[in-house]
Amino acid sequence: MVASDTAAAGQPQRAEAQVATAGAAAADPGPAVGSAGSDDEPEMQQGPYFLHRRNALLLTRRWQRTTRSAAAAYSAGQHAAARQLAAQAQGLRRQALAAHAEAAERIETDNNRHNSLFELDLHGLHAQEATAALDRRLALLHGLLAEPATAAAAAAGAPASRPRAGLQLRVVVGRGAHSSAGEARVPRVVENHLKAAGHRYQARVGAIDVQLRAPAALSAQGWARRGGP
Repeated sequence: MVASDTAAAGQPQRAEAQVATAGAAAADPGPAVGSAGSDDEPEMQQGPYFLHRRNALLLTRRWQRTTRSAAAAYSAGQHAAARQLAAQAQGLRRQALAAHAEAAERIETDNNRHNSLFELDLHGLHAQEATAALDRRLALLHGLLAEPATAAAAAAGAPASRPRAGLQLRVVVGRGAHSSAGEARVPRVVENHLKAAGHRYQARVGAIDVQLRAPAALSAQGWARRGGP
């Protein structure tokens, strides 16, 4: 077999591999990619989620449609077209991931524009975006509370009726009213994430109160007097 024949023989396998890669990505889009949740175009949806994610959702749909077209072309024996479409699908997936990441930043900023550092609203974030935002906030708070002056002010500034105010983070996770089939996936994922990391927390309807770890700046006696564990 000459070199040209060998190359031609390998084209279907390469096309199949590219289509399979694009199809696997569409089936498991990754942490940052969601769907519009209905047959309506994203621009027809209402609310902050669709306002910020409109471009990301459009890119996601284009990527998924292109992946299906690549699979159809391969099934029809159009291997060159399948390779081209699969490459386009992979490029659209990268764009969709980047657009969702940018949207998540805007959503988190808008949600918490008027909140204190001790309240984090995760509405509109996908599950892994939510856990990443939570980790960032906990790291920030634990860093601040590691400073003696900040730790003492957080504990001493609370009214007597709320001795732990300032020493816990309230995480607003919602009830899943806008999730697929009303399933509140973010609360479940966030709670499992906290449990796996060894955090103490109390789950409420629509929110989770996370106990911040005792700052070393507070003495054991002072911490106990203020209601710490």
